[in-house]
Amino acid sequence: MKNHVRITSLVICAFLLAGCNTVHYRVNEQAVSVTDLESYKEKDASIPVRIQVVNFVINSVDANYSNEDKEAFRQHNAVAIPNALFRSLGSRKVFSEVGRTVAPSPGLADYIVSGTYDYSKKTSRGFTTHTITIKGTIHLRLVRAKDNVPILEKDFVEERSDETKVKQAAQVHYLQAAYIQSITAEIKNCVAQDAQRSQAKAQ
Repeated sequence: MKNHVRITSLVICAFLLAGCNTVHYRVNEQAVSVTDLESYKEKDASIPVRIQVVNFVINSVDANYSNEDKEAFRQHNAVAIPNALFRSLGSRKVFSEVGRTVAPSPGLADYIVSGTYDYSKKTSRGFTTHTITIKGTIHLRLVRAKDNVPILEKDFVEERSDETKVKQAAQVHYLQAAYIQSITAEIKNCVAQDAQRSQAKAQ
């Protein structure tokens, strides 16, 4: 009986220690440099405006990463997230131009997309299963370039989780295509409405 209690205690300790182990952040594919991205251009765009997407700022990284890995997460996603928004906006083929820059250049755009990102990753372990839950929030800001007036300021939240047996690896992918597309759909609608209002005032 004592041996059984001892073994059970060791198993519980092993699970607790496993939950405390630092995991590593790894990038499967490096984000493309801003200078290597060509602007999307449409000659007869249905929304004849120029959109500019700039680098993001990564705020909190609440995950069991080392400080070095947290910094790697910040550096990668500060470029990767706006790259994803840039590609999604460009693929809609409705704007005269969608460009990508490191910092805002108001003289080269009609609307500027910027933002920040918060990320958390939690792991819970049981005797037979473990669960990984992630939550990412893009705090998006869309401004009219000529007067820096915001026309969209909104938090877009993505939450995902996966539960598997202990011997299997849980896989939770974030910044999914559907999530990015939902954001650019709202950007498109806001820009279209604002451009229409501006055109009406000018007439």
